[in-house]
Amino acid sequence: MNGKFYDFISFLALFYLPSTTVGSFLNSQRCSPAVAILGYYTTRYNTLHTTRPTTLYNSPTTKGNGRVGIDHGTIRKSPDSEAMYQHRQYYTYKKPHVKQFQKNGIFYKSSLLTQSEFQVVQELSSLSLNLVKETTSSVANNRIGAQLPPDSRIVEMIANSQGTFTQIINEIVEGTTRDEANGANMVLSNTVPVEMRMYEQKGAGMETHYDDVLFSPEQIEVVFTVENNSDCVTRWEEFDANGEAKWTEVETEPNSAIILRAGSKGARHGVSALKSGKRIILKFVFVREDALVLDGAETHAKQFASLNGHKAKKMKRKR
Repeated sequence: MNGKFYDFISFLALFYLPSTTVGSFLNSQRCSPAVAILGYYTTRYNTLHTTRPTTLYNSPTTKGNGRVGIDHGTIRKSPDSEAMYQHRQYYTYKKPHVKQFQKNGIFYKSSLLTQSEFQVVQELSSLSLNLVKETTSSVANNRIGAQLPPDSRIVEMIANSQGTFTQIINEIVEGTTRDEANGANMVLSNTVPVEMRMYEQKGAGMETHYDDVLFSPEQIEVVFTVENNSDCVTRWEEFDANGEAKWTEVETEPNSAIILRAGSKGARHGVSALKSGKRIILKFVFVREDALVLDGAETHAKQFASLNGHKAKKMKRKR
C-alpha cells in the first residue's frame, strides 16, 4: 500500500478511534488500516447488540442509577454501550418538550397518556370523594377538590415506573440536569398527595404565582386536565431569545398536562376566572428519590387535607 495513503488512514483513525483501539488495531493487527477500522466497527456493532439486545430503550428500570429506560448497572460494562447512552442523550436534548423545559422550566403537552392510561384516569368519576373548598393558604379562588386515595388505580398508574408520567419526567430531568441529578430517579411524591381540583363555581381561578418549593432539590409539578368545557385560560410566562418576557395562553384539553419546575426556576403561571363551564384537573408532584422534605412542606402541600370547617360535597357518579 502507498505509504502516504497508509499515513493518511492512520491519521484519520486517531480522530475516530479511541487511543487503545488505535494501538490494538493498527499496531498489533497484521492488516491494513482500512481493514483494521472496519474490524473495529464490526466489533463495536456486535458489542452493542449483545450487551443490551432489546431492552436498551424499552425497559424502564429503577436499578443502577435509576434513570428510566437504561439499566446503568449493566450498560456501563462496555465503553461502546456508554457511547450509545451518550447518543441517546443527544437526541433527548433535541426533543421539543425537553428544550422547552430547559429554557423556561415549563412545557405543555397534549394527548399525553395512552388510551388505556387515560381510561384509568376517567375512573375518577366513580370514586366517592368529599369535595371541599381549598385552604386559605392557596392562591386559588372558589376552587374545590379532594385528595385521591393512595391505593386507587389512578395513583398507581401515575406512580408506575414504566408509565408515561414517570418516563417523561425522568426524560426532561435527564435532558436538562443530568449532572445535577447525579443518577437519582424521579418518583411520585408520597408526601404530597395526588389531588383532584375542580373549577366549577363562578369566579374560580388562580392568581399568577410561582409554585412553592417543598423539597430540596425542588419538585416537578404536574397539572393534568381530565375534563374541560370551561372558558378558563391557563397562562404562563416565557422568555424569547432576547430575554424579553411573553405570556402563553392555553385552554387546556382533556388528556393534556402542564409540567413545570417549582420555584423561580419554573415559570409564573395562573388561571383566569371561570365564567361558564367546568374544568377538572389532577395535581401531583414528582421528586428525586433522595430529595429532602423542607420544614412545613407537608402541611402546606395538602390543600384538601381536612374537612374541618368546610362543607363537604359528594362528587357525583356517572351512570
